[in-house]
Formats: sequence, structure tokens, C-alpha cells
Amino acid sequence: MDAWQEVRENIEGRNRAALVRLLVSLDDAQRREVGEELPLYLRQRLAPGWEARWEVAQRASGFRIAGAACLGGPAKVVAWLSRRDIAEEPVFRGGLAREEIAQVLEDRPEAWRRDFTIRLVSSLRLPSRRGWDRVANWELAAAMVRATGVEPPENDAFVAGWVQRLDQTAVEDLALRDPLLDHMAARLFEAEGVAPSLEQATPVLAALSESGRVERQALLDGCVNRMLNGGDRADVEPYARLWERLDPATHEIPARDLLRLLPAAPVSVAELAAASLRRLDGERSLDDDSFAEAVSALAFRPERKLVTAALRWVAEAARLAPRRVDAGLAAVAVAFGHEALTLQERAVKLAIKLAKQAGEPGRAAITEAAGGLPGEMRTRLAEVFGELAPETAPLAPAEPVAVAAADPLPPVASPAELAQEFASFSWPYGGAVVERLLAGTVEWTHRDRDAVRDALRPWCDSTWAHMSAAADLPDYTLLDYEHELRSLLHRLALAVVRPDAAAELTAAIPARRGHWSRQSVIDAFANDRVREVITMIESGRTVPRLLATPTSGTGYVDPVTLVARLASLEAAGAEVLERDFHQALLRLPLSIDPAAVERAGALTSPRGRELAGWLAAGGVPAPEVSCVFEDNPKPWLRGIRSTVTAPEADLPEPVKKLLTLRPSGAVGRSTRFIASWPAVLPSHREVVAAHAAEILASSTDYSDPHSGVLLPLAQADGPVGLATATALAAGMGNAHLGDRTVASEALITLAARGQAPVYEIASVVVELVEADFLVLGRVASALDAAVQGGACHAVWHIASGVLAGLLPQPGAKPRAGLADLLAIAVQAAALVGPHALSAPAGLASAAARGGSSRFAQEARRLHHLLTSAAAC
Repeated sequence: MDAWQEVRENIEGRNRAALVRLLVSLDDAQRREVGEELPLYLRQRLAPGWEARWEVAQRASGFRIAGAACLGGPAKVVAWLSRRDIAEEPVFRGGLAREEIAQVLEDRPEAWRRDFTIRLVSSLRLPSRRGWDRVANWELAAAMVRATGVEPPENDAFVAGWVQRLDQTAVEDLALRDPLLDHMAARLFEAEGVAPSLEQATPVLAALSESGRVERQALLDGCVNRMLNGGDRADVEPYARLWERLDPATHEIPARDLLRLLPAAPVSVAELAAASLRRLDGERSLDDDSFAEAVSALAFRPERKLVTAALRWVAEAARLAPRRVDAGLAAVAVAFGHEALTLQERAVKLAIKLAKQAGEPGRAAITEAAGGLPGEMRTRLAEVFGELAPETAPLAPAEPVAVAAADPLPPVASPAELAQEFASFSWPYGGAVVERLLAGTVEWTHRDRDAVRDALRPWCDSTWAHMSAAADLPDYTLLDYEHELRSLLHRLALAVVRPDAAAELTAAIPARRGHWSRQSVIDAFANDRVREVITMIESGRTVPRLLATPTSGTGYVDPVTLVARLASLEAAGAEVLERDFHQALLRLPLSIDPAAVERAGALTSPRGRELAGWLAAGGVPAPEVSCVFEDNPKPWLRGIRSTVTAPEADLPEPVKKLLTLRPSGAVGRSTRFIASWPAVLPSHREVVAAHAAEILASSTDYSDPHSGVLLPLAQADGPVGLATATALAAGMGNAHLGDRTVASEALITLAARGQAPVYEIASVVVELVEADFLVLGRVASALDAAVQGGACHAVWHIASGVLAGLLPQPGAKPRAGLADLLAIAVQAAALVGPHALSAPAGLASAAARGGSSRFAQEARRLHHLLTSAAAC
């Protein structure tokens, strides 16, 4: 048996110890042979596809050890060890093979090893996922640095990898035996990528500081400098935690630096800086100017806890050092502008308490800042401070602006451009791109199939290089080719380039279809249209163009254009694809141009006469749609159940199936194509919403990519009712801010178009909140964003309706989130103009409650706004 065959068998057998014994026994000629065969063998092993890649990953250590022993120069070995397809194996699957690789490198020349070490350290990369992955190849790189004694090149990933391992290292061993310690300590606060692992390394660094092995002042200065550099919370907070763990003495606290952190640092960092400054102030080590700067900076922050900290500090300072009252009142005046009513109330009370001690600067600050306070607070302040600045007039409400749908994409201009579109197509993908690919393939294949085949061949051959005989493919692979849109488009390209292989694949699929789980009828309808084109091209047939390619960004097909397209097919004697024709019918707008009806009368083919009939009838009629909430003792079965009943009209069977939905008792199912659903049914918004509501309502507690349907839904046409309201309510109740923002944009767009189903939304929110299915505070957050976007009329009607349904009876505890909703209702009412607005039922009794809870204050504020406006 030759050397290469033995090496290969040990790699496949995952016998690392035997592999190392074999490799160290090889002579130079045998190593060169293995070094030549190894990359070719790896390429062959990877070729069949992802299953083969998984098998190779199980044997990665063997490939790595063999390459380290037998490849030629240091650069080649580093490139080999850096390959992603043979990346380090996790410890639970056999470990990192660091010792084995180091062992087979021992007989390399010293100069080679030093060159390799420098190249390996330079090649290290930070992990892509914060805090999860470790720096690949770090153990080997560190071992080689220690063994060769080379000065490691500067590389942030090398430092980050060292920090990742600190939690595994005994302090005594690190202090006495690690030659990397001094180099790493000097780079600790300069390197990027250290923060994710610094938290767990903090105890080790603190112990090294206590032992004197690492200079304490260097750690303190480094932490402050990194906090001053700013960045995301996750990039800054770990340094704050280390600084806190080091517990600096008063003389070690840099007051000027900490003052610079207060205006914009992450909340936890600003809290730490404020607490340290208060320590200085408690020991009389903070001057008056620094105090004034600190409390004003904190009072200007949007975070409630920081404003509260400022007000507490002012109250304490006024008691201990009356000379600081005016500076404190300047900070209190800043807090008047905070949006939280409770903080405004607290600031007003403190201002009144300090009024007798106030000098002219402090009194002026209070009177000038009082213009934006609610009327009742202004009255109390005026009793103590005298005449206040005029009440700030509410801003004129901004008009909501609809987010316009994108323009349709231009047609594909050449076979080369078509090939480029196929090569760049990836998820997340929009329906407009799919339509462009489909139309371009159909039109250019009809015009010059040979040119399209030649253009697509390089990409297609690369994409399908791993394909085995279709009959040998596993079920899940075949079903992916049948149901996943990206895979269907790959089959479309295959049908152009290798029609026989495509037909073989198509023939192998039907027997496996029973294994497929439920798919939305909208996805199935869209996919059937792609399959129809695949089947046509596999058979060698072509048509000049498709009928249903949209002429607008919302998915509509202009009726006049549609008639012209069908007339051109008639003139060419070309067939009309059935699913394409049905899609074209569903893309007719609600209003049909009479010119299109007239021109359709001249069509002579059966499909032409059918189109003329649908145009004369005004398009496909709307079905009946309903959505209900279904409760269940099993939480995973609670949710929205939708029903769609097709109209009585004589519909084609695929269209009738698309316009029919029956409750299944299962939660909504995931789909990647949901954002393009409204373009499939642009005149039947409620149908799309009925399907979307089931899915959106099933995923309100985590980020949901399905929320992407809401804005296209708002841009579409057709009736707006309970289904659209339910989908919007579910989106507004999502736990993730980004998803709520999408829902707010959709609501703003509907409001701008005069189509917002405000009463239905309010009804749905009340029902789902009472069922503890939706979190009211999240909905309030989305409504707040909609107010800022100009949808104040819509938000008032929604908020008023929800308040009427959820305000508590006298003596009952108010529901969480109601105070937020009351505050938003105040904003909306002030912008709309409260004179003509009616108070929601239950508001008067809520306003009559005593106490200083935020709910009671906001209820009184809204009640006062509405009743005082009515009295004018």
C-alpha cells in the first residue's frame, strides 16, 4: 500500500494518532506525493454537495494534520488550515488537533516554523457572530508563538482569542508561565473584538492587577479610554464592568473624563459614571461647575432612570449646599421637556420645593421652560414662581405620507444580463425580481434560445455540478426542487441549458410529493406558474411573452396592456399558458379602463373571449373573508383562524382554490415569499391579509420576517376589513421593534390613502389583549410611531376605541400598557384638535382616581384636554 493510500484511509477512518505516526515516518518524496494528492482528493470529496461537505467536516482534523505535514511552503500550509470547509472541529467532536499539528511541524526547519507562525497569526480573523464563535486556529498560533519565540504581528483577532481563553486559565499559571501576557496586556484596549469575551475575563484581569503582575493604572486608563471612544452598548459595557470590578479609589476617578460620558454613553455606562461622580461629590471633591454640568447632562437624557438620578442628585445637593440651587433648577427645567408625565410631575414638585431658595437665574430657568408643561402643572408652578412663559402651542399635525410602491423593474435587455440576474438571485428575494427573471427567460428563449443557453451554461453547470441522477436524490432534495422558489428558478435555467436533465428531475418528483408538508395556496399558485414555464421549456416549446408580468410596483397588469399582449399571442399563433392567464386575471385593477373592454371584443381565441368576458364583468369578484381568535388550553394552538369563501361566479378551478381558505386548527406556517403575496392578489387585499394574519399572530414574541407583508398589503387595493386589521394588530404587537416599525409604516400608508380600518383594529386589539394574546405596551409603541409619522387621526380613533374597551372599572387595577396608550391618545388628540373629540367611555372615572400613579396622571391629562376644549 502506497503512502497516499494509507494517509487517505487514516483520514477517512478518523484515526488521528495513527495518521500522525504515519506522517512523521514519511520521507520527503512521500510527503510531496501526499501534498499533491491531498487538495485534489478534498475537491473530489466536496463535489457531490452538502452531504459530502458534512462528511468532510467530520474528518476535518485529519485533512488539517495531513496538510500541515505534507504541503510545501508556510503560505500554503496557512492557506490550507484557514479553509472553511476543513475548519477546526468543536471540542465535543474530537477537538482542535493542535497538538497533532504542532507535532508534525516539529521537523520543519526553524526558519520555516518562524515564517509559518507569523503568517498564521496574521491570518487569524475575528468570529462573525459576537460572543459565540472562538477565533479559529488561535490555539495553534499561540502554541507556535510560544514555541518559536517570535514577536507576534499586531492582529486584533490574536488578542481577542487570548481574552476568550482567559476564563479557562488559572491566574498563577498565567502570571508565571505565559510569555504572551505582557504583549496582550499592552494591546488589550487597542484591539477590536475583545469586548464580547471581556466580561468573563474580568475576574482574571482583576486578580492579575491585585497581584501586581499587570499595572492597575494601565487597566483603569484603558477602560476609561475605551468608554470615551464610544460605540455600541455591547462594545463599551464590558470595559465599564472591568472598571467597576477594579473599584477605583476616589483619587483614581477622572472627573473630567467621566463628565464627557454622561451625554451620550450607553445607559449602564452613564449610570456608572454618574455614581462615581456622586462619590466624588460626597467627599467634596467635585466643584460646582462640574456638578452643574453633570446634572444638566443627565436631565437631558431620554432614559427615565438617568433623569430620575439627576433630580435626586439636585435635591440632595440643595440640602447639603444651598449655593447649588440655581444650577440644580437649571437641570430641573431641562427635565420639564421629558416626554414622561411622571418625570414632569417629579420635576415640578422639586422646583416648587426649591422655590424659596432660588435666585434669579434659577427662577428664570424654571419660568422659561414651563411653556410645554400640562395646564395643571403650570398652574401650580405659577402660584410659586409667578408669571410663566406662554404655553407652547401644539404643532400643526403633519399629514401622513404613504410609502410609495417601487416602480416595476425594467425588462431583461440581453441573454448576458439574464445570466447575471440568475447568478445574483438570492434570499431574501422579492416578487419583482422573480417576475423579471421569469419574463426574461420566456422572451429571450423564444427570440434566441441558443444565445440564452450559451449565456446561462457557465453558471448553470456550476450550480448543478453536484447533481446526481434524479432517481438517486433523497426525498427532501427533490421536494426542495419542487417547492422552494429559488430552486424552481434553478430548474428553469437547467431546462434551458440541459432540458433532458431537467425533464428527468421533473419526472422524479411527483412520487415524492406526498411527503411535503402543507404549503400556502398563494405560494403554491405562484410556484405552479413557474413550473408551467419549466415544463414548456423542457418540451422545447416557447411563447413570445407572458401575460401576467406586472406593469406596476404593486403587481397590477394594465388592462389595455394585457389585451395587447394577448392579441400579440393570437397574431403569432402562440399558446396561452393557463396559470399565466389566471395570474393575469387576478392582477386586473379594481377599475377597468373602458378602452380595454372595447379592444378585448376584437380578440378571437378562446382565451381572448374569456378575457373579454372578465373585463366586461369588472374582473374577479371579491370573496368573503373572516378572521376569529381561537383560544385553546394548549398555548401553541391559540391563534387566529381565517376563512375565505370564494364568490359564486364561475371561476377557473385554480383561481377558486386560491380564493378559498378553511381553518385548519394549526398555527400559521412559515414562508419566504410572503412579502410578495400582495402582488399575486393586488385587488384582493383581505384574502392576503387572512393568510398573513394567521402567520403574524403565531410569532408575536420574536422577530418575524413575515412582517414584510404589511407594507405591500397597505399599498395594494381591494376591500379593507377585519383581516387587514388583524394582520396589522399582530404586527403592532410584535416584540421586536423593527417589526413594529414596519406595522407603523403600513398604518401610516393606509391612513394617507384614507383606508385605515381603525375601528376594526381597535376591536381586534381589545379582544387579543383581553385574551392575553397581545401585549398592549407593544401596540402603544407602534401607535406612538404612527403619530410621529402623521397618522394622528387614525391613531386617535384606534386609541379611543381600545381605551373604551380596556379602561378598568372603578377600583379595578389598570392593565399594563394603559398609561402608555393614554399618553399617546393625549398626543394624538392635541394634534387632531380636541374640540370635536368625544371622551372614550370610562375615562371620567379613571381621571377621578386619586393617587400619583402614571395611569391616573395620564387619565387626568387626557380628560382635562378633552373637557377643557369642549368648554371653550
